Amino acid sequence: MALGIRQVFIVVLVVGAGFLLFSLDGARRASPPVLATAPTDGEGGLADDLYGALEVDPAPEDARVVRLDPIDEGVGVPGFAETRQAVLAAVEARSFTDLRPHLAPTINTFQEGRGTIDLFRRLLTEPSTGEAYWRNLEDALQFGAVRIEEDGLCAPYFACRSTVGLLDGVSPYNTAVLVDRDVPVYDAPDLASQVVGRLSYQLVELGTYLEDADWIEIRLAGGGEGYVPRVATRSPIGYRAEFVKQADRWLLVALRTGGI
Repeated sequence: MALGIRQVFIVVLVVGAGFLLFSLDGARRASPPVLATAPTDGEGGLADDLYGALEVDPAPEDARVVRLDPIDEGVGVPGFAETRQAVLAAVEARSFTDLRPHLAPTINTFQEGRGTIDLFRRLLTEPSTGEAYWRNLEDALQFGAVRIEEDGLCAPYFACRSTVGLLDGVSPYNTAVLVDRDVPVYDAPDLASQVVGRLSYQLVELGTYLEDADWIEIRLAGGGEGYVPRVATRSPIGYRAEFVKQADRWLLVALRTGGI
């Protein structure tokens, strides 16, 4: 049955409104996230202020980003520095015997949940999992620790506190943390390409996945994409080592990954 003039007008109006909403939504999705931050001195660290500043060129004057400055709240905590050094020495030697005195009776791991010391030993000595667990524990302890709850410490600092909502609309699973100062950002995944800016300790949104394991693509706060060496980044939901003080001794209670 043929539509009347009034019916045709209503159909056109509804379709046009739908197209407009779709276009606006697409524009929002295309816009990189921007977040107001604190001053650039970075002296307060993560405990005092999760935000810092980005120095990047080019970028709009009002471009703001999230910066997670290095911090180590384990410094000066009685017994913790000694435990961390002893654990690192055991890890470097790949010696479970040396690691054993520093383990809690139960260890929480990503793969197995909460388990016994014997289960943790098997994870560290199994050919299919052992080396990866040793490396993850070693890497976590290369960075500073932060307080968790009242009687705990956790390293690395950037994986031990939630980053949910720090980049508006971006899941922590789609972010990375730059763990060095003045990391060069290239316009292509090639050291011979042009450096378009330098970032320090920034939480960044990941771009398109690259087959090249040496590089990651990131989205810049001022718009567009850039490329940084993978070695200068870590995941804010990567492996974290958690310690709790029990009977005047610091013991490893968890080596796990995932959001907080």
